[in-house]
Amino acid sequence: MREVSRRSYIHPDGAARGRLIHDTAARLLVGVADPNNPLTISDCLALAELRVRADELRRDPASDPNVVIKLEGLIDRRMRRLGLDRRRHEPTAPLAPTFAEIARSAQAAASERRARELAADAEEAAPLEQPPADSDGAKRDPTRQSAIRRGFLNTLLTKSD
Repeated sequence: MREVSRRSYIHPDGAARGRLIHDTAARLLVGVADPNNPLTISDCLALAELRVRADELRRDPASDPNVVIKLEGLIDRRMRRLGLDRRRHEPTAPLAPTFAEIARSAQAAASERRARELAADAEEAAPLEQPPADSDGAKRDPTRQSAIRRGFLNTLLTKSD
């Protein structure tokens, strides 16, 4: 990319204003499609001059607001002609989550937590399941079954000793 050198452009109004125009033009050249085209460079310099002048007029309380508005319109048209307005409309990812995203995630977490609480409450309120019936139709006693298993395991352990 071709840069506008400070020596190649010295503004007649003074060095500080010239530096400001140069820096603005350099920032504009980064966003254009063909920064090596001399016509594009001259358009960027003209746009930078217009922007600096608009800033000066905005700061001056004695300036006519209609002139500032017309100048802003001219700047917008020049930016569109250079293709610099397209960058402004591209969505960019925010560095930090927005308030809406934070609220959405908090609401989702709260609804999940509430669903778990309701499921736990439903389990507590539901009647206990009856154990399945034996082949003869009699119901099994879970404490009796565990006692039988323990006794069977004890007999296996004592026989192996």
